[in-house]
Amino acid sequence: MTTSTRPTNGLTVNTRRPPRWVRPATIALTLIAAAALYSGLVGTEEPAVPGDLLSGRWQVTSFQVGDQRIPLPTGDTPPTVIEFDTAGGWEARLCNRKSGTYRLHGTTVEISMNTSTLAECRHGLDKLDAAANDALTPEPFTYSIAETGLTLQRDDIHIHLERISD
Repeated sequence: MTTSTRPTNGLTVNTRRPPRWVRPATIALTLIAAAALYSGLVGTEEPAVPGDLLSGRWQVTSFQVGDQRIPLPTGDTPPTVIEFDTAGGWEARLCNRKSGTYRLHGTTVEISMNTSTLAECRHGLDKLDAAANDALTPEPFTYSIAETGLTLQRDDIHIHLERISD
């Protein structure tokens, strides 16, 4: 530390200045302490269950592979509904029931099937079956949730769903 004397109103005052490195080190330690405190507060919350964000029933409103929109069932055929549970499981109602598991990883969701693939469904639409089969491989989708619904995207596959119940 350095000591200096300077006149103030005719009085001599001794001031002590810390070395130059003290101020940046103090700022750095303060920032580290604040970050540790924040992460400690965030870390005390209950961990998110895999399905908290996606849980509920979702209806597929559009299915697109590349530039081509895949037609969805219409008329007497029930809509394509996917139900995600809070434990990380899902069930789809498309022809017959299909089910599997999913896991969220940051901004991606990994979807896998427990039963046979959707290609077994008899829609008469080979393209739909092939696209649905490709869509449900274990490769992760990027997902985004907005007021307009849920969007799953991977490579050139885009699936948009709207929530129909929690």
